[in-house]
Amino acid sequence: MAVELEHLIGYSGQHRSCLLWHPAEPTIIYSCGSAVVMQNVEDPHKQEFFRAHDSDITALALSQDGKTLLSGQAASPRRKDGPSEVIAWDLQTRKGIGQFAEMRGGIIAADMSADGRFAAASSEERQLFVWDVQTGEVVVNKRSEQLCSTVKFSSVERAKASRYPEYMLVTTLENQVVITRLTFDLAAMNYRGDSQRAQLPSSGLQRRFLCALTSPPFFLAGTTAGDLLIFNMDTSVFRAAIPVTANGVQAMCGQDGRVVLGGGDGSVKICEGRDAQWEEVKAMGVSGCVSGLALSPDGQEVVCGTTNGRLFRVMLSDMTATVLGHSHCAALTSLVFGTTQQIFASTSRSGEAHVWDLSDYRAVVQTQHPAKKAALAVCLAFDDTELLVGYEDGAIRGYFIEPCLPKQQPEDKNGSLDTPTDTTSSSPSPSWEIPTSHRGAVTALTAAQGQGGKGTMLVSGGEDGYVRVWHPRTREMVGNYSVAKRAVTGLKVDHNKPHVVHACSADKLLVSLDLQKDKKVCQHAVVDGVFTGLAQRKDHEYELITSGVDGRLLFWDEDEADPVAILTPMPDPVKFPNIAGAPTCLSGITSAPKLLCVSVSPSGRYVACGAHDNLLYIYDLQGRELMYTGFGHTGRVVAVAWSPDEKQILTAAEDCSVAVWNCFE
Repeated sequence: MAVELEHLIGYSGQHRSCLLWHPAEPTIIYSCGSAVVMQNVEDPHKQEFFRAHDSDITALALSQDGKTLLSGQAASPRRKDGPSEVIAWDLQTRKGIGQFAEMRGGIIAADMSADGRFAAASSEERQLFVWDVQTGEVVVNKRSEQLCSTVKFSSVERAKASRYPEYMLVTTLENQVVITRLTFDLAAMNYRGDSQRAQLPSSGLQRRFLCALTSPPFFLAGTTAGDLLIFNMDTSVFRAAIPVTANGVQAMCGQDGRVVLGGGDGSVKICEGRDAQWEEVKAMGVSGCVSGLALSPDGQEVVCGTTNGRLFRVMLSDMTATVLGHSHCAALTSLVFGTTQQIFASTSRSGEAHVWDLSDYRAVVQTQHPAKKAALAVCLAFDDTELLVGYEDGAIRGYFIEPCLPKQQPEDKNGSLDTPTDTTSSSPSPSWEIPTSHRGAVTALTAAQGQGGKGTMLVSGGEDGYVRVWHPRTREMVGNYSVAKRAVTGLKVDHNKPHVVHACSADKLLVSLDLQKDKKVCQHAVVDGVFTGLAQRKDHEYELITSGVDGRLLFWDEDEADPVAILTPMPDPVKFPNIAGAPTCLSGITSAPKLLCVSVSPSGRYVACGAHDNLLYIYDLQGRELMYTGFGHTGRVVAVAWSPDEKQILTAAEDCSVAVWNCFE
């Protein structure tokens, strides 16, 4: 079986400088964990990935001709002193052409000169670097007393007495705007930078800058106070401060005397003018704090990103907005497929529970805990008509979602499904609630056949070590089992005996419960390691499989006290070159990674598991051979699920992303 990464869902909007629009293509560029994603705005299935970072990407920049891309990351958690790499990419060859690792601390802002010759970046260690992309030479290396929050190049100018062009770089610090001119020194035969501060009013103007834009000869900057500051770059003089929005001007883009501003209050506004005279001409609002704005090449629309993981496409003519994409905005905790390969559900630590349509990657259902308590467990029950969610406050909530789901279309002659008609995302209220199902968090959910074989029962596992059975309609507790002293980490309904439920826990126990007989029927234990996930084979006596923090997959037979088989996944960049370029993160690994989740394919032939090293591992159970290792996330992979037709795998990670993997026989 061949496996490839098909799609990433994961624009979290947590960084202001991570959303761009390609100047020559209908393509947006954004960060998703440690990956740069290029996505067609008309077709979400068309994605390309750029991978070389080992930490979250915090800044992106693009040359004016669209040929060179710059990406900067947070401090590396895997290398000594935490260097923050800045990488230049050739977008024509889709390959890296420069890698700059001189900076320390996370990258705050980055930009490229219009011709792609120079790259600039600032870091949390108060550093400012400018590199010559062609030679890799450091042109400017400065350390300031304050953080440099924005970095912007102006247009390239032709020098009067030299054949070498001149460049202007404008940076902002707290209450300061610094203009640096890069000129070619004929004596030294290299570029050098000369800086001066822009003149500000002598008193009464104290500002922190969040975003900026150059529109020669003017420099525009948005502040935490919610105003737009105008500077003349030629004279280095402050011109005006214009109140715009509440909660800060978080993002901006524009051209030709028109600027689009995004506010912390969710407002998107168009201002027009020149020099010190600007006025607001249009406005609208989106949900969440605006964190990114990208202007289309024709200037007719913008893509707006928000901190709640939304991407909106806004037409500037009438300020109408359509949703371009959804994402979680916090670490994911669980996911599960429905009865078809079209929908799945996922949860996050911000209390979100989403139901997704895989045909276009839309979240057709979005729910959130009213107090934003973490959602830790999810289940699609009753033929996918109900979404069940377990929360860290001990509550289980049920949502009736059937009216929100996409309608299945008939198959065409090639056997593929037509894209369903577009439906808007829905945010239903809970249909019912069990407010205190457990002491502490609800950590696992599933559905099983009840006592006496009567109907489907809801089964929950909790942080308190109990497994509880609930009537599906009255929500009364009809079964209560103490299986551990620590949290239940996995529940599995037996494939052969649907009235039997298996549970694993954080205190190294694996227990089988017969709901018809109302008792425990089997128990296994290990000395070392915490069980983190549970699955079951569909052959070989229906053996159970546990994943553990000791890095082992253990296979259990109900008639044997000890595991009957053990698999220990290890990353191998030689055997799996698809991960060789993913991490410098993989170098020096000498022990098995902690396994955090496990899932067996519908045919029973393959088992997939996710690990704390951010990788997906897939075994062929017929030969017990590690057949694939995949790098798709920056954070730990906490959940994995196979589609019912075995053609796709989903992984969820703590970097706020869901990865969709295609499987080919």
